[in-house]
Amino acid sequence: MASVKQLLNDTLDDLEKKELKRFKSYLREDGPIPVSVLEKADATDTVDQMLDRFGPERAVKITLDILKKMNQNHLAEQLENKLTKVKIMSCAQTEVRVDLNTKTGAKVNATTEKAYVG
Repeated sequence: MASVKQLLNDTLDDLEKKELKRFKSYLREDGPIPVSVLEKADATDTVDQMLDRFGPERAVKITLDILKKMNQNHLAEQLENKLTKVKIMSCAQTEVRVDLNTKTGAKVNATTEKAYVG
């Protein structure tokens, strides 16, 4: 299952060099990432900075807002669709873990997603 970081990286990787520069220009308006950091940052570094400074939910919202400002609506829509799929998968996995736990009395290790009967 893809992480928010991976989805944001994939999205920014789809931008051409000039578009990424424009994205970072809009990003400067949204927050505390120093200009000197963004000037040197590639797509991966930009995503890392966004996640560090904003957290995953806000980083996604900011990315979607900027993509829409740039008329990159197809990328914004792709990102939203992928995020919806990730959320659905995450909810389904949570339901399976809870169902296993309540029906079998199994202990579920959330980090490995394996059930241990105990």
